[in-house]
Amino acid sequence: MGSGALPLILLLMSFIRAGLTQERPKPVLKVTPDQRVFRGETVTLTCDIQPAGDIQWRYSWFKDGNTRSPYTTTTAEFSFTASVSDSGEYSCRGERSDSQRSDISAAVTLTVSDLPTSTLTVTPDSPVFTGETVNLTCVIESHSDWRQRNGLTNDRRFDRRDGWTDDWRYVWYKDSVMLQTSDRYTINRDTLTIRGATESDQGQYWCGGQRDKRPSSSHLSSVSLSVKAASSLLLVAGVVVGLLCLLIFISLLLLLWRYKKNKDQQRNINQTSVPNQSGESQPENSPLQSDPDHIYDDVTEVKKRHKDDPELYLEVIYSEVTVQKEISVDKDDPVAESNEVTYSEVRTKVKKCKSKGVQNYEHFNFGGELFLLVLNIMHRFCYRSE
Repeated sequence: MGSGALPLILLLMSFIRAGLTQERPKPVLKVTPDQRVFRGETVTLTCDIQPAGDIQWRYSWFKDGNTRSPYTTTTAEFSFTASVSDSGEYSCRGERSDSQRSDISAAVTLTVSDLPTSTLTVTPDSPVFTGETVNLTCVIESHSDWRQRNGLTNDRRFDRRDGWTDDWRYVWYKDSVMLQTSDRYTINRDTLTIRGATESDQGQYWCGGQRDKRPSSSHLSSVSLSVKAASSLLLVAGVVVGLLCLLIFISLLLLLWRYKKNKDQQRNINQTSVPNQSGESQPENSPLQSDPDHIYDDVTEVKKRHKDDPELYLEVIYSEVTVQKEISVDKDDPVAESNEVTYSEVRTKVKKCKSKGVQNYEHFNFGGELFLLVLNIMHRFCYRSE
């Protein structure tokens, strides 16, 4: 080998040493739109290697330091729809076609927060019957509950609740078809009203919220609505219940009328009775009426009040019963014989009534009839003894 070739060999070795000792480029990983995103948002990771030049790189993507099974792309960007499980630390690396690799980028933390939840309720409870008015109400999770559930209480970017409720625009779907106010449906923000439900209204209903700020949407909530034809049995049951209520109402009116009538009768009796000023019962006599066969008298029943007792008293005034018999004697008999026999003397007896109203009235009748019976028996007995 000539002496002129030696400098060329030395120069080539120096270039090789320089290539071997040159530092590998280190990429920078960028996240769009932010390192904190929400479920359903599109996340884009960008692996920036400088200087890029005309070198063709193949990119590997790592999560949580796992380098064994990376996801590879031929472009410097990697996009996906975020879910809560996508939260973690991400890094990237570039590899050239000649198998030369870049360093692994610094890890970037991605946090995926859940969306506000929504709850859909139906009134009345499903199933409903044809002809009924049905209201579906959509309620979105409160701002404080959402922040606490996602661990955002210390993140100042989401600590403002101003407009949280008013910002939401409610969307309604039936079997994946968006609903608008029409002859069948009335939509008033968070309430969907179905008037005069028919069997065609049954199906799966969905609701959710959308807004311009992040998070820009809520979870969708669904409920199944079942509409049944009103059965004849249900109609009959309603009629029976209505008739029973009417019967009870009429019965109460009759009871009230009878109570008022009895009360008025009691008041009239009390007004016609002559109260005893001393509050005590006095015996009274009345003349007996007679016919050829009987001696009798009318028995008067009087309801009075004792002066010291507000309750009713029963005062019955009877007559003294006296039977006189004259025996004719012969003109020649100097002795004229006359017999007068008093069989019974019944005086006034005051008894406290046990009950009022109709029961008192029946008690009076029973007492009067009993006395007439006793008086008749005594009268018959006296005449037989003669």
